[in-house]
Amino acid sequence: MSYTVVKQKREYVIMENNELRVTSYLYKRLATKICRGLNLGNGFDNNTPSFFGSSIVKNGYTPS
Repeated sequence: MSYTVVKQKREYVIMENNELRVTSYLYKRLATKICRGLNLGNGFDNNTPSFFGSSIVKNGYTPS
């Protein structure tokens, strides 16, 4: 799994594979720190539970 930080309006969102919004922060530095930890294996053992985040709809399709 790959985690990235994306700026959305006034917050920095941690996304998993650009499909699952994991969490968001007001400060880029904190979001980047948490994102780096997730990419290094902290947290979910590289398998984020589907109930934890919210899916992103792409082209009318919502991943389940």
